[in-house]
Amino acid sequence: MTAPPLSSFAGQVVQFAAPLLRIRYPDALYVSLHGFPDWTPYARAMVEIAPPAPEAPAEAVRVMDVLAANQVMAESGDPLWGAAQDEDAPPTPDGWVWAHLAMSRRLALVPAEAHAAFRHAGGIATLEVDHSGAGVSVGEDGAAVAIAGGGEATESDLAALESKLGAGLPAAYRQFLEQTNGGRPAAPAVHHRFGFVADQSFFGIGRKDWFGNVANARQWLRDQFSDEFLPVGHVQGGVLAVRVADPDAGSVWYYDDDDPRDRESYDAQEVGGRLLRRCAVDFAAFLAALRPVPDALRDAARDVVRGGLAQQVTVPQLGLALPADRRPATGQPPAGRR
Repeated sequence: MTAPPLSSFAGQVVQFAAPLLRIRYPDALYVSLHGFPDWTPYARAMVEIAPPAPEAPAEAVRVMDVLAANQVMAESGDPLWGAAQDEDAPPTPDGWVWAHLAMSRRLALVPAEAHAAFRHAGGIATLEVDHSGAGVSVGEDGAAVAIAGGGEATESDLAALESKLGAGLPAAYRQFLEQTNGGRPAAPAVHHRFGFVADQSFFGIGRKDWFGNVANARQWLRDQFSDEFLPVGHVQGGVLAVRVADPDAGSVWYYDDDDPRDRESYDAQEVGGRLLRRCAVDFAAFLAALRPVPDALRDAARDVVRGGLAQQVTVPQLGLALPADRRPATGQPPAGRR
């Protein structure tokens, strides 16, 4: 890569820009000498996976990595996965994302708000696989994934949000908020053109966590999105946004948070013009395009875990920058995987 985001801070500690993040995570973030963030102190868990074949599409690799990492951790007994231990494809715990560590095959489970606070590159951008954009083959693996509602938003809630944003919400996204107030896919889902896994709650209205409120998203995601876009939620692999300005108002876009095309010199306008990927004409069409993780990828991830090719690991400093109640569970991985 050429000058990835954060590369000018190589060898330094970078403070989170959002004041609430500085309070929540006062230890800041170390950027390695190669210009990549070190997520180890913010990791609840870490999983190492065997290298993929060089011809494998980057999108499929990312999806399979997420599935395998969740399977490993669900079987580990970590209470964060709770009842997911018996599920065929356990989702990532809500509020967390898997960060691919640069120049390695390790994935770190980190708080979503910390991971999204900086544009950066990582282990997908540096992975020697097919980055041509092959997407994910969903085949005939079922209908669109349902959204488990997070409640409802009232008309007064929506009007207050629009007043704060200074613009009306696109109709399909407004209806989604009204019906679910930022629900969560009922099962991990993929889009056939991209390598993200949708398994997190979308931003909503009136959430206890400031970072889960859609009204606040622009304030701390400014280097990813200009004011033409409204960030609406995390996925494993980036952030989704709805375009709220003409032309193409209402369309849904994907920001890949580990994009090898990203450059430190880009501002939000350049990110929008060069990196964001259009997913759908509106939010209803986007949801209709989400499909269950294909059987082939689920089976491949399960085989990786059963074959011992994906294992939990621990390293010094793991999770030490997390608040005490979010740090790794006391159990340790088997000897020799440290």
